[in-house]
Amino acid sequence: MKVNYDLVNHLINNNIKSAVEYFKSTEDSQRLRNQIDFSVQQIIVCLNSDTVLTIQELLKSLRLESALVDDNKGWLKAIAFLDDKYKF
Repeated sequence: MKVNYDLVNHLINNNIKSAVEYFKSTEDSQRLRNQIDFSVQQIIVCLNSDTVLTIQELLKSLRLESALVDDNKGWLKAIAFLDDKYKF
């Protein structure tokens, strides 16, 4: 099995980025938590990739995103949700 990089990029660009922006403007983390959970669920139901490796790639990609921006508290919160729930 392989990492589904396309799925990871799609989830970050279409789900997580908007939730990070919402968190930064409102400090309400529920939407961000929901998007992290949704993203992991999408990875789990994707049958053509290795689930664990793809979730680990999502975490790695979130860390890279957080390094690219000055105000990274939303990204760090997303990383904390994913890391806390799935213990990688």
